[in-house]
Order: sequence, then structure tokens, then C-alpha cells
Amino acid sequence: MKLASIAVEGEWQLGAVLDGEITVAVLPRSVGSLDDVVRGGPAALDAVRRELAGAERVPLTDVG
Repeated sequence: MKLASIAVEGEWQLGAVLDGEITVAVLPRSVGSLDDVVRGGPAALDAVRRELAGAERVPLTDVG
């Protein structure tokens, strides 16, 4: 899994690209920013993993 800050409708949000996928999972704002996840360590990464299953997927070409 690779995390990135992505532009969604003009606002920055946390996204995750899973190995082998050509989509990005747009994570809910409640997960926080990429910086929040880095600072939050393993507990923050666990929160990201929990949110992945229900996250909206968009093509990589549609995010900025």
C-alpha cells in the first residue's frame, strides 16, 4: 500500500493505492492527512487499513 495526498474536488485528502491496482482509495477525512498518519504511527496505519474496505475507488488518472 502506498499513501498519498490527493486533490479531490479541489481539496486535499488522503488516498491509498494498493499493490497491483490502477485505482486510488479515497479515504474519509476522519482518517486525517498523510502527515497525521505518519505522526500517528502503527495505530494510524491500522485506522487506514480499517477504512480501505469501504473507501470509494477512483482511477489514478482522475486524481491530482
